[in-house]
Amino acid sequence: KGRTLYAVASAAIPLSASLTPPVLTVSAGAGSGYYGFNANGASDSQWGPFGSISYAFNDRIAVGAEYSGYAISAGVSLKPIKDLPLMASIYATDFLGSTPSYIGAYCVDGSCATRVLGRLTYSF
Repeated sequence: KGRTLYAVASAAIPLSASLTPPVLTVSAGAGSGYYGFNANGASDSQWGPFGSISYAFNDRIAVGAEYSGYAISAGVSLKPIKDLPLMASIYATDFLGSTPSYIGAYCVDGSCATRVLGRLTYSF
């Protein structure tokens, strides 16, 4: 695809007054390209919704889930060393099989199997 445009709104809500409070974060938006994926595939001119919700227990561990128009994903992020800005994330996608139902046509043999993905992020 040539481009993906999107608009998103997010809110982070601290759930206590402590130094490292638990935080609830929600995001919702609409976008084209990848985010515009639906039963007809994806195109630069087709728009669709996406969103996510996450809960950070503190500044070192968080869980979250997201919907992108193509998949529903959920996972966990960990910051293993307090003073090192390194974050490890692992999440599962397509763990609900062919949900939403139209993605089955785009999966191998028409069946969407769970995929586990991960990443390391270093912030500076």
